[in-house]
Amino acid sequence: MGRVVLAALVGVAVAFGACSSSKNEDAAATADAGVDAKEPIKLDPLADFTCLGKVSYPAPAAAAVAFDLTAVDPSNNTGIPDVNLKACAFTDVDCTAPLDTAKTGVGGLGTFTKLPLGPNGFDGYFEAQYEKEHANLNFQQPVYAKLPAYGRFYWGDAQMQTLLDSANLKVEKGRGILGVQVHDCHQLPGGVPCMDTATETTCRSHLPGGIVITVDVVDPKMTRAYIHLDGSHAYVSTTDEATSSTSGIGGFINVPPGPATVTATIGATGQKLGTFKTFVRPDAYSMLVLMPQ
Repeated sequence: MGRVVLAALVGVAVAFGACSSSKNEDAAATADAGVDAKEPIKLDPLADFTCLGKVSYPAPAAAAVAFDLTAVDPSNNTGIPDVNLKACAFTDVDCTAPLDTAKTGVGGLGTFTKLPLGPNGFDGYFEAQYEKEHANLNFQQPVYAKLPAYGRFYWGDAQMQTLLDSANLKVEKGRGILGVQVHDCHQLPGGVPCMDTATETTCRSHLPGGIVITVDVVDPKMTRAYIHLDGSHAYVSTTDEATSSTSGIGGFINVPPGPATVTATIGATGQKLGTFKTFVRPDAYSMLVLMPQ
């Protein structure tokens, strides 16, 4: 499938997508030989990868924390009210016994009054659901404290279906979507996270381009896709090789239910950015933030 223009998704933060692939200068000669040669993946000059191998999260200062989460409309970056939120243990795949619950109000903000923090922080996931729509499962690196301005895009069924239809992609019943947003080291200077101590403007990751996203799930019906943001348009491609520096986003469509391990690799060097264990629930949208490790 080729590149598709999608309007009003410039602020997209968690989904699937990427940049368009290109041919190198000798592509014509190579094509004559029956080989589809691609230009090597370039290193993103704006990305910081100096924290790799040094990342260490602090131990939580308390056993629980009041934690704010904003459900954001991906089409216009505004908050969505009346979204039901759950904090779920990673082992509770269906979240039948939520650890805490909340509901978003005006502005899309919901507050978990007592989000439990274990020795390594909250290492579960957040479920967001509006009425009877497909649930959004939001996975994040361990939450060890209250993080300011923590928002997650909520993908409603109509938005997701429009997005998939525009790219000629459809999710089969009983399968799911696994979206990945990759960050660089700007929020982890020297390997120490700053998300709880600084404002978003002084502690804000770059979403790196040139990152190859893979998953250990093998299924012939599954499709990998990347997204590239360009002005007022988003270009979705299933043929590109790596993330774009305008979004840092990739993902997989029609993933079978079950555990999944996602790995992000710097395409130009082969260095591993990080690995994240997650899972896909049937008829749900799993979205994860992959921070450097």
